[in-house]
Amino acid sequence: MRPYRLYHATDPRALVHPTPHGPFDPEGEVDAESLSDAYQRSQHGVQLSGDPHRDPPWHTRAGVRRTAHAEPRSTSVGDLIVTPDGQAYLVQPVSFLDVGTVNDGVLHLHGQAGTVTLSRPT
Repeated sequence: MRPYRLYHATDPRALVHPTPHGPFDPEGEVDAESLSDAYQRSQHGVQLSGDPHRDPPWHTRAGVRRTAHAEPRSTSVGDLIVTPDGQAYLVQPVSFLDVGTVNDGVLHLHGQAGTVTLSRPT
C-alpha cells in the first residue's frame, strides 16, 4: 500500500458544485492500493473486515495519518485525493476527475486553469 493525501473542501457548496479551485484543507493520508481504495478507506461506516463491530471509525484505523483538527468527516464529492505520484483527483458524484498535479503544496490545474495553493497542516 502507498500513501494517498486527502484534502477536504471547506466550502459546503462543493458538495453540489465540485470545483478544483478550492479552498481545501489537508485532512491527512491514508495507505491504499488505488484511488478507489483510498476513497473507500476514508469513509465512515464502511466495513473493511465485514464485521461492523470490529472496524473502527475511518480516521482511527491503521494506515491513516490525520493532520486535520476539525471534527472528522468522510471524504465526499468536491474533495481532493492526491496519488503517491502527485496526481490530483476531484471526487465527483460517481467517479473521480483528473484535475492536475500537486507540487510543494500547490495544485497545478491542467491546461490554462491556473494554480491553487493547498493549506498546510498546522
